[in-house]
Amino acid sequence: MKPRFNFIAAILVGMAMYNPAGASGPKDNIVTPQVVNGDAVPKGKYKFMVALQRSDADPVKNPTQHTCGATLLSPKYILTAAHCVVKLDADGNPTPEPRDTSFYTAIAGMTSYGTNQGQKRKIKAINIHPLFLQGPGFIPYDVAVLELDMKVTGLPKIKLAKPGEDAPGVVPTIAGWGSMVAWYPAWYPEYVPPRVLPDGMRSAALPIIDNQSCSDAYPGDFDANVQVCTYRPAQAGCQGDSGGPLFRKIKGRFVEVGIVSWAAGCAAPGWPEVFTRVSNPEIRNFIWSVTNNK
Repeated sequence: MKPRFNFIAAILVGMAMYNPAGASGPKDNIVTPQVVNGDAVPKGKYKFMVALQRSDADPVKNPTQHTCGATLLSPKYILTAAHCVVKLDADGNPTPEPRDTSFYTAIAGMTSYGTNQGQKRKIKAINIHPLFLQGPGFIPYDVAVLELDMKVTGLPKIKLAKPGEDAPGVVPTIAGWGSMVAWYPAWYPEYVPPRVLPDGMRSAALPIIDNQSCSDAYPGDFDANVQVCTYRPAQAGCQGDSGGPLFRKIKGRFVEVGIVSWAAGCAAPGWPEVFTRVSNPEIRNFIWSVTNNK
């Protein structure tokens, strides 16, 4: 059977298909409630994290209205995935056109929903990478820089990775407020389990794997030039984690090496998670062009 690619946003959108080798397994293994994002994050540990909310999210199914993660680039700009903030076509696939800024609210420096933590800001402008959806691979150049209506204060910004800081074998961290339910579409591709979004941020350490292993898993869909992969059994991002960071600490500073983008399901056995490669010059230069390198 063919698994779907999952944009790891809180709202599921269009999928591409491919054939796995020897995909099989019991249905009971599809929806295994578990913390696919790892451990609870202590209050205030990652103050560069930003939560994105959508005003049109179903308040019953998604009381927090959470949709994606992001990171603080400067007091006025945040970094996220382009597919989090663009319009969809009739089939549910992303387009290059940004949605209206009024759909989104950003909360910077928050660890848990349902508290008075963080600084809430409206979105003034959405900047999508000009090559988003162009070129080889599945949703390449999945990056967007959002301008806030007002500066946040007293929060640290994240640095951008340089080439080599995202090498295979490095074990960075993923963090976010995404679903805690694993999803294995290779076995039952038409079944998507309900999301279980935590109130508090969760994190996990995910090893970066070599490009060939990721290409073998996603032939024709992974582009090592603009994407980087991680894999650890039973741990990964899921719906709601899109746009959030894959990051590590270098010389005392948090450095973002990837932006959560897509995967086959959530924590599906044998299927890596794909991130936008921040160290790519075209991606770094785009980010700097929007923020004026601040």
